[in-house]
Amino acid sequence: MTNNITEIKTSSLEKANIKKREKHLNKTIAYKGNIITIKTWLETMKKDGYAPEERQGIDTVRKAKDQKILNYAKNNYILGLSNPNIPDVANGLAAKKRLEEDNYKKPYYRASIASEESSYHLTKIEYNYMLHDTYWHDNTSIIQLTHNIN
Repeated sequence: MTNNITEIKTSSLEKANIKKREKHLNKTIAYKGNIITIKTWLETMKKDGYAPEERQGIDTVRKAKDQKILNYAKNNYILGLSNPNIPDVANGLAAKKRLEEDNYKKPYYRASIASEESSYHLTKIEYNYMLHDTYWHDNTSIIQLTHNIN
């Protein structure tokens, strides 16, 4: 049996995403009269008993955009009779199908405490940081151990 240790380097995109998350979490905000980083704010809220939650809401912006696309196509073309290869007609038909399905759900994130009705709005980065304390502190390279049996 031989052990091969191979190092898998993270891609440039993953490195950029890690830097983006760290940059966001190191921004300063005003909280209860103090200037602190978002990372410190999230840790403080977690100590105070706040828990991250993910809820489903309606994406009204996307729905309104689809309605606008459909109205434009209806005003300029006869849907169903016009050539479906025309980009405006194709977009109108796709928007019509999405509006009929009415599936405009979108996740939103917040930190709330069970004893109070108030909550704080969170971004996805803040939600993930609050959910997984050490998730954002990964190294930029991963060592993987593989076993070959001879």
